[in-house]
Amino acid sequence: MKATLSTPARRALALGLIASLPHSGIAQPPTPPPKQRGTQAIVYDAALSPIPGTLTALSGRTATITTDGRETTIQNAVAVLFPQATRPAREGDAATTITLDLADGQRWIFPLAAVKFAGEVVQTPTCPEGSPLKLDQVRRVVLDTTSTDAPIGSPPPADTARLGSGDQITGFVASINTLGKEGAFTVALERAGTTTTLAHTTLRTLTLTTQPSPRQSVTAWLADGQRLDASATLAEGQWSIQQHTPAGPQPHTLPPGMLEGVLLAPGEFVPLLSLPGPTVVGATAGVEPPVRGPERPLGLQDLLIPEPQTLTWTLPPSASRLGAMLALREDCRAWGDCTATLTFARAGQSAELFKGTLTGMQPIALVAVDIPPGTTAGTLTLAIDAGRNGPIQDRVVLRGGVVKLSNSQMVK
Repeated sequence: MKATLSTPARRALALGLIASLPHSGIAQPPTPPPKQRGTQAIVYDAALSPIPGTLTALSGRTATITTDGRETTIQNAVAVLFPQATRPAREGDAATTITLDLADGQRWIFPLAAVKFAGEVVQTPTCPEGSPLKLDQVRRVVLDTTSTDAPIGSPPPADTARLGSGDQITGFVASINTLGKEGAFTVALERAGTTTTLAHTTLRTLTLTTQPSPRQSVTAWLADGQRLDASATLAEGQWSIQQHTPAGPQPHTLPPGMLEGVLLAPGEFVPLLSLPGPTVVGATAGVEPPVRGPERPLGLQDLLIPEPQTLTWTLPPSASRLGAMLALREDCRAWGDCTATLTFARAGQSAELFKGTLTGMQPIALVAVDIPPGTTAGTLTLAIDAGRNGPIQDRVVLRGGVVKLSNSQMVK
């Protein structure tokens, strides 16, 4: 009798023969490329040169980023920005959350019930028991979530309570006291020899006369509006931060898109979009204003310049160098054609820092320029001028931007 092979056996033998033929001519399915685990980011090196790409690792001041398929390790990075991060929905509302803006630049957001006021001190989850914050370490208390991102500016001449009705009351905050477990508190405001007691439910913001601290300690910007003194690490596609608090280091794991930016050399550099501005020069009713990311009047997200116009920022006296990235918006590169010019003026002296053309063939400009030295604040001007194709698609995005402070001077 002739021996026969079962169907599974014949199939196995055939596959074995094919695999043994070195030039069988049968195409094997390609091995899929490994999935890249990283985050779109802009890394700024020690010279403030912006390097956009996919960030795959960050530890200390060493960043690994892939640009156009080439991996680069930057040993002395000074900042990493994620300008396209999206803001998550804020959990809670004005009745359940409270925001504390501190003198050192930090912004803490807590459930209202987690914060306890007692006269001139405030206990938070980040403060050890028995070592609360003092009110003279707090610049502003925010109970209206729509006001969280509004700039504080210079300290007011008197403590100022802005009410839900829109009215303002000024005076001296003598004390703030929590009343119950749910976080309800009252503010005792002295004015004209009398004391007015305000319930927290009537308040939008309470801005104190506290001066900014000479040491600004913010190193991490979060997409929910918090600004923290923290170090960040990216490994195996997972972000984690180590928040530095009076109670000691507190580790946190962050979901994707939650981190907007990290300063790796704190005190020496500051994000451009956290400085006062931009102001539109000669704005009229028909000029579209620049647009930040969703609901972010203050933050690190992309700044869309929707049409040719001129914008200005106020830079501190110690500003000495600028790094930034300008790009035509992707859906405007067919006809977009404009010129971007950066100038800086201080004490009556003006200098052109950068001038370049943005087109569909060359849609991105990477800027790293010195700022003329001086002893007074100066004005940085960005002018977008239409090219030969007209202004229809001249929509420019300012992605990131970092300013070096030559003597680590405080930025108010």
